[in-house]
Amino acid sequence: MKVDHSRKRAHGPGYRVAVDVDGTLYAGPWTQADEFTGPPTTDDAIPFLQRELAAGHEVILHTCRLTPEYPWCTWPVDQYRDPAHVIAALRAWLIHWGLSPADTERLHFWTHAGKPSADEYLDDRAVRFEGVFPRRPLCSQ
Repeated sequence: MKVDHSRKRAHGPGYRVAVDVDGTLYAGPWTQADEFTGPPTTDDAIPFLQRELAAGHEVILHTCRLTPEYPWCTWPVDQYRDPAHVIAALRAWLIHWGLSPADTERLHFWTHAGKPSADEYLDDRAVRFEGVFPRRPLCSQ
């Protein structure tokens, strides 16, 4: 059974694209919650954001790196985990790699657990659903 994608909302103003930061947009390393010292994952990462914004799409950058409940989040809860501080660091990183300051102001940021509401999601951990659930070996208990 194929999924009917014809019900998707048309591209244009108001179309929402959520882009995961860690592993999708930003290649790492991951040292502090507010540090973005490495490059984008691909040469097309920043141009992609530029194209989406130019098309009038709403772009949401999301990361769970500030969620203290997650067991893999080992950063201490301090000023470096402050969302405003991390967003400012991410904006500076985007500008360093070629996104205009004006474009960084048009971005939306989601800095906690869960996914924002969007028409499309770009995430390095995603699996596209095509109407058939993936079959995997059962994990031993």
